[in-house]
Amino acid sequence: MNFKTLDLLNLDELKNLHKMDMPTQKAKLLFSKLKNYLLIDEISNTMYRLNKNNYYDKFEINEDKIISIVCQYIENSIENIPKISRKFECLCSEYNVKGFYRQLISVFATNEIKMDDSNINKIHLINGYIDLSDLSFHEREIGVDFVSIVNNKTYSAPIPKVEVIEEKKEFVKVKQGIDVNDKLDVEKVVKESKINKEKDIDRIEKAFSPKVQLAIAVEKVVKESKMKKSKIKSDEHFDKLFDRKKDSQGNIYTQFGELDLIAMSF
Repeated sequence: MNFKTLDLLNLDELKNLHKMDMPTQKAKLLFSKLKNYLLIDEISNTMYRLNKNNYYDKFEINEDKIISIVCQYIENSIENIPKISRKFECLCSEYNVKGFYRQLISVFATNEIKMDDSNINKIHLINGYIDLSDLSFHEREIGVDFVSIVNNKTYSAPIPKVEVIEEKKEFVKVKQGIDVNDKLDVEKVVKESKINKEKDIDRIEKAFSPKVQLAIAVEKVVKESKMKKSKIKSDEHFDKLFDRKKDSQGNIYTQFGELDLIAMSF
């Protein structure tokens, strides 16, 4: 069991427990400190032990379990006090606690706390409860929430829906001269894309109209070769890059099946 530090016996209380001769006195002192950790109902032969999730495990009254809880509590109290005399170690022995076991049962049975009589607005889960008044989640408090029946589910805080705002980074530099519709196409593809940037570039190149594809190709050649526009404008360069061909009327077509408007825009 996990006992709150503030609920442990302090040095004066340990001294009193060590000096006490009457078993009932010892039982009353321990009851005043442990009443929120151990509940006993003699009538129904039931005991309730607080667990790490701050709700209670239910058992039939068991002497070994009760003595173990009390011994652990006294031991934790002793360990919490630095440089304490070893004479107090006898207090946490099973032999010592068995000497006033019957008095423990009688005194703990006087606890008037009603188990599982909590607020109807609280839906108890394994790790806490949901308050139906505002649907908020809370951890149970020792000494406030006395429940042994919980829904066998663990609350997990929902992951907030964060609106992802992508930085406006163009994957491809589109040259001036491309009409508005093509620019809108660029923005649409970039916004709707769900894949990584490297694949996006390939996707954009395939998705755009032939005229945009030509602009992309020209942009790449300009960047990679660092050539001036005047050199790229040469018919020989375009013929080589875009497989340009003339029809019977003298119109120039590219490998994309569209009039070579890019060439004429330079």
